[in-house]
Amino acid sequence: MKNVCIRCRTDSVELQPGLIRSEFYELMHRAEKLGWKCVDLDFGWHWAVEIYAGSDWKTVRCFPADAVRIVQEKEAAGIGSVGTDDLFIRIPEAGLAFEFNHEACIEVTGERANAFFRDEINRFKAMG
Repeated sequence: MKNVCIRCRTDSVELQPGLIRSEFYELMHRAEKLGWKCVDLDFGWHWAVEIYAGSDWKTVRCFPADAVRIVQEKEAAGIGSVGTDDLFIRIPEAGLAFEFNHEACIEVTGERANAFFRDEINRFKAMG
């Protein structure tokens, strides 16, 4: 697997949290459209303090639409926020991983032979 830190500007200007949030929703929408049945969610430190309080940190495996609902519920409860707190998403069927991180960056990990991975890289590059 190759790691690529995707930023919307070639000069590595940080993304606005709102853009990172919309990219999360866009990814879940495309995953659903492509028929991917599950995503794995891992919440980073800020979320985890509340979510996993007193227990082991566990991956949440769910449908893409459920991932959106789960994240929205956590945000509404003030536990964390996509774009300012780490959120890790793996899509096992596609061999891809996305990190929406607190440093205003989206990191994409996957095989370059994967068409979706290549399309994502090209889409991000086209943004700026």
